[in-house]
Amino acid sequence: MTRNSYLLLFICCQFFNYGCSQEKKNDIGQTKAGLEEYIENSENMIDLAQLEFSIKPVQANSNKAFDENDEYNFTDQQTKYLSTDDFLAAVNKDFFLVTEVGKPKSFVSISLNLLEANELLGFGENAEEGYSVAPQFKPGILHFWDGTSADANYKEDKNAEELAYNHFLIDASKPIRSVDFDVEFRHYTSTSYRLDSSHPKVKIGEDWIEMKSNTDGEVKLSYPKSLSEKLSDVQGYYKNDRAFRRSGSSSYSISSAETIAWLKKTLPVYKQAIALIDQQKLKTDQEVDSFLKSKLPQKPIEDAQIEFAKYYFAGPVKLYIGICEK
Repeated sequence: MTRNSYLLLFICCQFFNYGCSQEKKNDIGQTKAGLEEYIENSENMIDLAQLEFSIKPVQANSNKAFDENDEYNFTDQQTKYLSTDDFLAAVNKDFFLVTEVGKPKSFVSISLNLLEANELLGFGENAEEGYSVAPQFKPGILHFWDGTSADANYKEDKNAEELAYNHFLIDASKPIRSVDFDVEFRHYTSTSYRLDSSHPKVKIGEDWIEMKSNTDGEVKLSYPKSLSEKLSDVQGYYKNDRAFRRSGSSSYSISSAETIAWLKKTLPVYKQAIALIDQQKLKTDQEVDSFLKSKLPQKPIEDAQIEFAKYYFAGPVKLYIGICEK
């Protein structure tokens, strides 16, 4: 199976508001330098908000014409999130039990592969993270070879030597034929949202995802950055509902339109402060602070950053599905 590569570009910009400095400096030269640095950083943020960043995978730059009969352009591996029944059916398919009789306790282990289980549940292949969300099995009812059954009354012994995942010591001194387990696990539930030329926007909670463009297999989306962690996967489809192979993606984020507008309003105030320093009409740090506090517009309460993402597919996308975790 060919693994798609995903390229992610983060543009991180930091700026400071000099006007409310908590450490008072007596050197007016340092004060002026701080104002000049603020202006430079703010102008950079404003410029970045007007640019578009994009990194295309090699496949997306190919001059080869799209061929709808070429099976390589399509995939049957689109992301699927399983229901509880689907997960249990997948586990039971390759499930087996190992028991070793002992006195007063017997050893029981089950075959579930941790990484496979978490991949089925949509948690990926990170082993370290996998243990934190792994399905938790607990022996419930014991069935013995002599035809009797008993409640396992299983309690983890915190003083005993730590056992491997899905290995148990239980109170039983006769051969065990099978065990009924209780299992707890977290899994992603997801909703598919349809975007196309006639429905380019969709609301998720209080936020909107918008398809900004869709040209030659390149689909551009915009959404609040706070929504990016919930956007678990995307898929493009051809006119006959065949899923396209995705060759990559790129994304970047900028400050909200409100923050950029506020920055633009602050620049003349800071430039005026520098001019007054040069004219020796503002001579101390305290005078500069007082001037800025009286002139600066109120800053937006929160900078709700906007993320832009491009997804590259093997051909012209007719229908676009964004799968978002609830």
